[in-house]
Amino acid sequence: MSNRNRQHGGSALGTIVTLAIIAYGVFFAVQYVPQYLESTQVDSILETVADAHRKKPMADPDEVRSAIAAQLYINQMDGLKDSFTVKRTGGGYTVNVRYERDLNLLFTTRPRIYEKTLKLD
Repeated sequence: MSNRNRQHGGSALGTIVTLAIIAYGVFFAVQYVPQYLESTQVDSILETVADAHRKKPMADPDEVRSAIAAQLYINQMDGLKDSFTVKRTGGGYTVNVRYERDLNLLFTTRPRIYEKTLKLD
């Protein structure tokens, strides 16, 4: 067997498959990363509200809602305002946030539900 007939490196088909896998990974990342960042911003908003409550306890649910609304405004996330609920529980409050985003997986779309709870005592 001569060295001329031996193939070195990948074939065109292997390159196309590799590029397709990389492209799908990039497509998935473009879909998922903004949702991940939004979720971490919601975590940050909840933590900021909890810190404010620890420093100076909030008097009623409306004050908690106002603190959340202020943080949503600062983070340019006013569209999530209706996703937050505040209820008085015992000597404090429970803040729930629940919202849904679609994750497009090219051949199908999956709803992703983001749900978080914060207890302010």
